[in-house]
Amino acid sequence: RTEWTAIVACDTPYLPNDLVVRLYNATLGTGAVAACVRVAGQLEPLFAVVKTTTADGLAAAITVGERAMHRWLASIDALAVDFEDPHAFANINRLTQTDTDQRLV
Repeated sequence: RTEWTAIVACDTPYLPNDLVVRLYNATLGTGAVAACVRVAGQLEPLFAVVKTTTADGLAAAITVGERAMHRWLASIDALAVDFEDPHAFANINRLTQTDTDQRLV
């Protein structure tokens, strides 16, 4: 079992290469148990690192019907780490979207 877990959405092919390192480094020396991405002031809660010790709390939140990741992250005082490129977190939901996105070519 590892001390930290990275969480990323599975439909985001352009993630920054340093995503996990930047999120993890933001927690060092802070006592924080989680950090998530923020772009242009907007949280992106499906891109985060969390201490594995928070797993029971997440399971409890799900058990009582909580489905919003941002609320759970707020409940554990997750840090927000600013990233500049909003396109790095763009998602692809249909294969046809790849035809118009030159980054996949």
